[in-house]
Amino acid sequence: MISLLITDDEKLIRQGIKKIVIEAFGDRLKVFDAKNGKEALDFVLKEKPQIILTDIRMPALDGIELMQTLRSIENAPEIIVLSGYDNFSYAKEAIESGAVSYLLKPVDKNELIQTISKVMQKVEQKSQADVCSMLRDILDNGKLENALPLKGDFTASGFFCLAIHTGRFESFMREMNISDYYVFEQKRYITLALISFYDGKKIKDKIKDLVDIKVALSLLATNLSSLRIIRDQALSAFIKFYVYTDKTGCVVYETENIVHNFSAVDAVFEKLVCSIQNGKLDLICDTVSELCDISNIEEKKQGTIFFYVYQLVVQNLPKRFSGYSESDSYLAMKRIMIEQIWNCASVTVWKQYLLDYAVYISAILKQATVEFPFIEEALEYIKEHYSENINMAMVSNAVSINYTYFSEKFKEHTGKNFNEYMKEFRIQKAKELLAMERYKVYEVAAKTGFTDVKYFIKIFKEITGTTPSKYQIPKC
Repeated sequence: MISLLITDDEKLIRQGIKKIVIEAFGDRLKVFDAKNGKEALDFVLKEKPQIILTDIRMPALDGIELMQTLRSIENAPEIIVLSGYDNFSYAKEAIESGAVSYLLKPVDKNELIQTISKVMQKVEQKSQADVCSMLRDILDNGKLENALPLKGDFTASGFFCLAIHTGRFESFMREMNISDYYVFEQKRYITLALISFYDGKKIKDKIKDLVDIKVALSLLATNLSSLRIIRDQALSAFIKFYVYTDKTGCVVYETENIVHNFSAVDAVFEKLVCSIQNGKLDLICDTVSELCDISNIEEKKQGTIFFYVYQLVVQNLPKRFSGYSESDSYLAMKRIMIEQIWNCASVTVWKQYLLDYAVYISAILKQATVEFPFIEEALEYIKEHYSENINMAMVSNAVSINYTYFSEKFKEHTGKNFNEYMKEFRIQKAKELLAMERYKVYEVAAKTGFTDVKYFIKIFKEITGTTPSKYQIPKC
């Protein structure tokens, strides 16, 4: 609810304006009053109203002094001046001090209501923009610093994440009579917004009528710590429109769509990385097809699996070859095309982008391997001895290359330094062992070259975002 403070040294005027405002806006406005500028300033600092309607001439602290003081505070309220002085200099000074409107006494009732209505709209737009900015910050940084001023329906009953084709967003919201929402992410062809439980239910009730649009809804959330989760749920549901290109309407993410274990996908991804490094074109093509093939997956889980594939590729493949991704403009362009799956007409188009990217990286690596064949020898040595306590000095000696020169070329070839490469390689092997569900965590640590199980758990969580024990959850 927006709060309004009426400041005037004449009690009857305060009471008259208060009556007009309450009759016009009801429970949309919470109305307070103060008899002078000093009392108003104290109230603002404590209660932080969004709008102040103030007189100019008052004892203790006049309206101009009040406005000039308020300009220095964070999130200062919007100010409407109500004065008996029909003098340009007063109006000019009021506007320069931050007033959004200058009304003359005796005030016209309709003019007062219209002015307050416009200022309320401005406050609501600013509040919504602030919330959307904070929502984006939560997505980017994963932190919820302060409580967000969400509207009552959102905090009372929860909210959904809505994903919708951008070209129809505004018209769809009008058609569904949805006015309260927070757009927090907008891509070229897709818009993501939070909508209340009631508006989400309204969409669900009309699913059968939604035949000419592409819309997806997440599960219901009750707090913003779940923002990333419901964003991914909405996108996982929405991605079905790319898997089945003739599909329209509304797709609702359900508990049956949840997948707890992605180890099979991780294994194919690692196979793709190896095929790129080995430079075998046929194997790269086959592995890209295998990674993107969801035809044998239960239909309810297809969207979740493919969205995971998309995230895995976008977030991890460039990192595996970061030394080249950062320096080659053509490769950088290909990477951007992979990231923009929502701009693709279908999964088939995106798959081709991924294949182009993988083949191009492989060609670069092949050229580098011809120049520096010892790198290939080193990678083979690591595959054979990763379970042992090896370090870069041992590997560089094994391939008979100077330590410093080896370090430089190894990072140039793999996109990461030796220690980073070993951590990721060992953790991938650990995930493969954990997926077998035969070994205890300490056994997996020992088999993958970690002498300290606590250190293994720390590195595993650092790389995968979960603990080894949780990674062992059986498939749904």
